[in-house]
Amino acid sequence: MNIQETAFPPQEKRRRWRLLLLLPAVALFLCVTFPGGYQPLQSGLDASWRYAVNFLPNCSLDYGTDISFPCGPLCFLLYPMDIGGNVEMAARFRLIMHLLFGLSILYMGWRVTGLLPALLFMAAYVCVTLFGLPYESHVMIMGALWAAMAARHRRAGRHALLFLSALAALCLFIKPTLSACLMSMLGLAVLARIMQGPTRVYTVLGLSLLWILPFVVVCSMCWRFFFGAWQPFEAWLLTTLEYVRYHAIAMSLEGPRSELIAGVLCVAAFITASMILMAMRSDVSVTAIVLFPSLFTLFKRGFERQDGHVVFFFTACAALAAVLILMSKHPRELALTCVLFLGAALVAIPVFRARNAFDYASALDLFSGKQGLANLRAATRLPETRRTLAEQSKENAAELMLPSTWLQLIRETGGMMDVLPGEIAYCPANGIPWRPSPSVQACLAHTAHLDIRMARHFASAAAPPFLLLRWESLDERSLPFDVPRTWLVLVRNYRLVAGEPGRGLLLLLRREVPLSVKHLPSQERTLTFGEWVDVPSTEGMLLAAMQFRLTPEGHAMKTMLRIPPLFIEFEYADGEIKRQRILPESTANGIIVNRPPLSQFDAAHALSGASPRPAVRFRITGPGTRYFEHPVPMTLTPEKVSIRSHRQLAKASNATPQIGPFGGPDRIQTGAPVSLLHSVEHPFAKLDPARFHGYA
Repeated sequence: MNIQETAFPPQEKRRRWRLLLLLPAVALFLCVTFPGGYQPLQSGLDASWRYAVNFLPNCSLDYGTDISFPCGPLCFLLYPMDIGGNVEMAARFRLIMHLLFGLSILYMGWRVTGLLPALLFMAAYVCVTLFGLPYESHVMIMGALWAAMAARHRRAGRHALLFLSALAALCLFIKPTLSACLMSMLGLAVLARIMQGPTRVYTVLGLSLLWILPFVVVCSMCWRFFFGAWQPFEAWLLTTLEYVRYHAIAMSLEGPRSELIAGVLCVAAFITASMILMAMRSDVSVTAIVLFPSLFTLFKRGFERQDGHVVFFFTACAALAAVLILMSKHPRELALTCVLFLGAALVAIPVFRARNAFDYASALDLFSGKQGLANLRAATRLPETRRTLAEQSKENAAELMLPSTWLQLIRETGGMMDVLPGEIAYCPANGIPWRPSPSVQACLAHTAHLDIRMARHFASAAAPPFLLLRWESLDERSLPFDVPRTWLVLVRNYRLVAGEPGRGLLLLLRREVPLSVKHLPSQERTLTFGEWVDVPSTEGMLLAAMQFRLTPEGHAMKTMLRIPPLFIEFEYADGEIKRQRILPESTANGIIVNRPPLSQFDAAHALSGASPRPAVRFRITGPGTRYFEHPVPMTLTPEKVSIRSHRQLAKASNATPQIGPFGGPDRIQTGAPVSLLHSVEHPFAKLDPARFHGYA
């Protein structure tokens, strides 16, 4: 029997009853699931990243020209903070998007699929929200719903195409990766519409206009407002593409294999359900195919970096299954999509337990409507929201306060400051103007090109007079090995003036005269994974520039999942072995292998003029080696860094501050705050001058 014969008969009276029942249900659903996400100032790399996306659109720096950041100037709509008018714009965005979300559900339940699929979808989506669904994933699910509507229903599909096209254009300036996913679903939805009916020229032209016109209009408006010229826009897009290409290598993090197996099972179940629907000749199979780009994007996002992101994958995957429930009009379709949702939920439950993703108090707040109503009040009572954010930010800033002598030194010189590798929150917490680097956070500059651009920034007159270096290990990574060219520039152009080892903080001051560097003859060698390489004796620093190339298997692994990490191990004369993660792409700029800065004390020595402990040999290891070609070409280059003459030092001590183009000293001269420089106490100040071997 054909599945079409079991369709519910469309009756006007029945539709009226559906509308009467759906109106209060959708209204309750919208109240319960209304999104929040307003961010106070907090410590942490992710919190600092959120501060950056809110700060950058409100400063004088330009995307593409000054900033090479993988997030667009409208990214604050996802993570709003009380900077400029960000909270107001984000609140309006949430209200409009949530209203369109509710109207879409109402229309599908009223005119297309029926009451039961709409009620089941809302119940499933509330359960998904219970385990945590970031607003970015929520926006993607709304795009998936509109793509499904465009492929499933002719009349509603026209409006859905308009909404999806405008959202994809807007997301290009929020997060280009999110926009790429939405555009993929948009293209598949248009293709599905064309293939469903007779292919006529005017039909194709009409559908093309429905998505091209709003996309072009919204893109043009945003481009004109934020860029105004093609060159910076192109530069920003190319940088974002480079960041995305190497994200699966640089930011990869392995986790429990059981979680990865559960994720693969969810993807396989989604594909299997799609094939069964195709065998049933169901229109929902087309909807499932249209959702494939979002499923792949969510899988990559969840398992490239297998930490808390895996929870977001499972919740969003279940939400996609809920979209299929809403699209199911016939009993067999509805039964299959409900089984898919329950299967995804059952597979995810062990992961939720292991990651502590469930909280009974939060569940009670969600089901009672307390959480949703609080979020709705926050969006509609903005003065109160801003006061709350200010109080929370003030409370959180206490743990980010710097010593008073440091603040006095920075403020008396009128200096701006940057923080490396990325704890930017120290600047606003202490009321210090922030001068960001092109990559904003050093941990994001994970290619040779981005490293070089960042190094040029710190070697130029635009560099901030002060740097706060917080020594922390992110996945066994550290600043000198993440951005080796930038590190060399910091050693030449900055010096250590204070330190707080308990928090891993080093305060750096820009030198008036950078140290001179002499490059000695290089030698070409090859390196085999796992084999030790003796460090030749040399004066100064020995840089090893390695050219890693992925194998075909490595390219496939990078595209589908991630590349496991590579490590460099150093052996010392006493037999001690230490290891450090390296980024294959940025090592082409040359990492220090004879006196590697592996700890904050090594970094303090290098920035104070002393030499870290010498290593006798090194080797490259790690699970990621199987995905790279070997042997690896390597260039060893000695660099000799010279100390300034006494005449230069005397001239610097008598100079006065000069104001640079960014409102602070172009190069800090030490004449004004000499007393402060001597009053700052730090444990690295009394270093043995006999250890000055090429680091000045």
